[in-house]
Amino acid sequence: MEGVERALAQPHLDLPRKCFRRPVLTSSHSLAKEATSYGVEQKPDFVIVEVPPPTHGKLHKPVTGDYATWSRCPSFIEVKAKTGDIPRNRRSNNATGTLTQAADYARVIMIARPFQLYVYGLLFCGHSFVLALFDRRGVVVSKDYSIKSPEGLKNLIRILVRLLWDASPEELGHDPTVSLVQNHSYCQDYAKQYPRFQFSMWSDTRSWTTFGPPIWTYPSLLGRGTSVWRTFAPDGSAMVVKMAWRTENRMSESDIYQEIARIYNSRLDELPRGMAQFYEGRDVMYLGERISVYRLREPVDPYGPHKVGDEPAPRGFSAHLRVSQDEPNAFLHRVTFADTGKPLWEYTDINQLAKVLYMVIYAHQDLCEHGIIHRDISVGNVLIRTDVSITTNAAGEQTVTVTDREPPEGFLTDFELAKVAPTYPPTKVRVCSPVLWRNLVMTHS
Repeated sequence: MEGVERALAQPHLDLPRKCFRRPVLTSSHSLAKEATSYGVEQKPDFVIVEVPPPTHGKLHKPVTGDYATWSRCPSFIEVKAKTGDIPRNRRSNNATGTLTQAADYARVIMIARPFQLYVYGLLFCGHSFVLALFDRRGVVVSKDYSIKSPEGLKNLIRILVRLLWDASPEELGHDPTVSLVQNHSYCQDYAKQYPRFQFSMWSDTRSWTTFGPPIWTYPSLLGRGTSVWRTFAPDGSAMVVKMAWRTENRMSESDIYQEIARIYNSRLDELPRGMAQFYEGRDVMYLGERISVYRLREPVDPYGPHKVGDEPAPRGFSAHLRVSQDEPNAFLHRVTFADTGKPLWEYTDINQLAKVLYMVIYAHQDLCEHGIIHRDISVGNVLIRTDVSITTNAAGEQTVTVTDREPPEGFLTDFELAKVAPTYPPTKVRVCSPVLWRNLVMTHS
């Protein structure tokens, strides 16, 4: 891989370098520890890590294993000794061990890089290799090639050129509507400052800016891929933004919030304080189209525009990345709330925890009496309400301060799986009595 880089850097080729990434051998040691534990002890044989541009020239000096972290890694390479371990797209049950291991690496990358919509993994088994694409709906495997054949060797070189030299972050799976704020990078030390991101919501020019790490990230590869962020809205107000994949045949979470508001308005009732205050939301748009799994899985060219010798790069290899569209499509959806909060497990004392749960329980009871069942209450869907302030020093540097609301308040989020009754007469719903929580609050107040 270093030989490919050195060859591309030859002055007579005059090839511009669009990105700076380096392969790091990690088979002999673990990836560097990060503030968040991602629940995996294994690691790929090689990771492709983001590196800062060199001061001079196009080549970056080799990096050590201490630099390699999951958050700096958009892609990976796994090596197996036996050719029989190669996954083949003609047999879905072939080499499931190889794909399972690789899928776990992709899962961790998506946790460490929540704006990663999919992950490429280059899988070597003996002299054969495949390119695999992992997303929230599964894995797509290319045709297998052998490095013993001229065609296979050329394809491998082209893929390495794309991974290390000129593939944009978006071409490697990064959300095209999200960018790093100026002077922030995936290369920075996360322990000192978590990078800030800027993203658009729809097809307009407004943008939201994150601050701090995500409140919550989805721990599995398959599914909704939820991430929840503290952000500053275009008008400077602090908000919570949730991003998740929704199945096309399911009512969007934004529509569910609007339906809940319609029910309450029809009865001249106020929404419960212990429920997230919906602001706006819809499917994410890019270049006039909704971002979907089908769209992301369309054939891409992993080789790029380069030529090897006098032969143009073929597109046939990328055609094998097309997948059957028998399963329902999924769309990337964003929801904003005129609220800010912190995870429930970050409560300061038992008094705060009890009052937060007390408010949420009453909100849930009120929703039930209006014919609305949440159906997905968990520790990750209850937030402690906070206030956010910004101070600016003489040098123009901003400091964000998050403080707990007094008296403590909590609110219920994530109504994506909520069930709304077809009719909405007042109903008597049997719920767990809040007496125990009221007694607990009074005991510790």
